[in-house]
Amino acid sequence: MPARASGFCVYDDPAVAIAWLLEQGVHPIAYVDVDVHHGDGVQAIFYDDPRVLTISIHESGEFLFPGTGFVTERGTGPGEGTAVNVPLPPGATDEAWLTAFRAVVPPLVRAFAPKVIVSQLGCDTHATDPLAHLRLTTRAYRETAAELHALAHEVTHGRWLATGGGGYQWARVVPRAWTIAFAEMRDVELPDAIPDGWIERVEFEVRGEVPATFSELPDWPDRLDGETELTIEAVRRACFPFFGLGP
Repeated sequence: MPARASGFCVYDDPAVAIAWLLEQGVHPIAYVDVDVHHGDGVQAIFYDDPRVLTISIHESGEFLFPGTGFVTERGTGPGEGTAVNVPLPPGATDEAWLTAFRAVVPPLVRAFAPKVIVSQLGCDTHATDPLAHLRLTTRAYRETAAELHALAHEVTHGRWLATGGGGYQWARVVPRAWTIAFAEMRDVELPDAIPDGWIERVEFEVRGEVPATFSELPDWPDRLDGETELTIEAVRRACFPFFGLGP
């Protein structure tokens, strides 16, 4: 936050990067936060700044720290309309999450026409993460990275700054999620199998098994739920008119 630490965060590195870019005369800037927690710090710092669009897709603050990030939080003063929040219900799967992302992020980023996209790629949305309640798999991380990459080349001439974020399955999920994202940024096609040497080393460290592939299949129904559909509709009604878009 502007004057205090919050949650697990002491320094707000995405906000520092955005502030530096603004000082260099680079704007507008679109910030896309896919962490399971609301991106409250970046939102608060630029809440009245029309040069920065903040979009956060997260588990609803009704159920998860920091208890904010509702559709009604839309910015203030000259920045009204430039804060966009997509609070999803617990249990949202890949299909629900990706549908919400695609319905909100690309049209708003295109309409805002930023010079740079800054993203926070938290992977605590994973189904096995111990701190939250979404049910994503690595499929969502692969498809999100591809969407952001394509959007950056379409809108910002490829200017895409990615930062890490939350992820509390440090051996089983985080390395796979961020390798997928970095491979996408570098246009590298990953083999699905994770190198045996890496698996052996990490399993020795954690005294347990880790996944052997980047991909995985959910053992639960992967569907778009009605509550997520209602959230998407609410976001489009509340936020799209600020960008000249119909809900």
